[in-house]
Amino acid sequence: MSRPGCAAAAALLGRAVALGLLLLGLGPAAASAQVFIASKPHPDFWIAPLLITANVEPKDVSGHPGALMLQVSFSIAPPPARDPAEIAQDIFLLWPGQLVGTDGADGADPALKHQVESAGFKVLVHGHVAFSARSRASMGTGAGAAGRRDLGQAPFVTFARPEGLARGAKPVSFIRIPWKPEMASLDWVPRLELAAKGQITDRRVSWLEEAFWEVLEAGAKARGCSSCARRAGSSSPTRSSCSRRCACSSKRRGPRSS
Repeated sequence: MSRPGCAAAAALLGRAVALGLLLLGLGPAAASAQVFIASKPHPDFWIAPLLITANVEPKDVSGHPGALMLQVSFSIAPPPARDPAEIAQDIFLLWPGQLVGTDGADGADPALKHQVESAGFKVLVHGHVAFSARSRASMGTGAGAAGRRDLGQAPFVTFARPEGLARGAKPVSFIRIPWKPEMASLDWVPRLELAAKGQITDRRVSWLEEAFWEVLEAGAKARGCSSCARRAGSSSPTRSSCSRRCACSSKRRGPRSS
């Protein structure tokens, strides 16, 4: 049997979420996206599926967070009744952000360096990212390393226009993914591991969005306290334990506008 206070909080939370989604959805939001580029024009294949995952820990959202490890999983889907070997070619990934590597252009992948500098950009950072593949049959079985195949490394450069950086533009990264048979296999899912900077940032919010998150946080705390008590085996949870479990929505808010 639910408590009256929890039921009221749940109803308030539901109304707040519905109203917030309605109001916040009225205005379009800017977003960045990754782009896959083929080596040859008019490629006869698709990138599908594409999954980007990350494990975000408290240290990643407090103080001065460092790079965030991202896993970019993808597959190349050739046309039906087509030999995947016929479409074999390096694939390029344009990533909207800076990756962790070695400063400068010395030692960068020659092909990437030439492409970037010939277009008038400057190489800021270069390096390699881990490239592997996971067995589809082993997913969800806890196979660990037994279900993983090392495919080597993929070189990258992070670049920008000097005048763009002066105006506050953010650099982007260009990754060359060397062709491997696993990329077009039904048995494997290729994966890149990116150490990316600036993925979690504060942003200014409107008073409307601030009010929405305040109501959402209040409802989450009201519902979460009884839940915390049941998990801890106590009828009187401490405020700090409830805050850790129930107030995660507050971390999504940026600093208030002055």
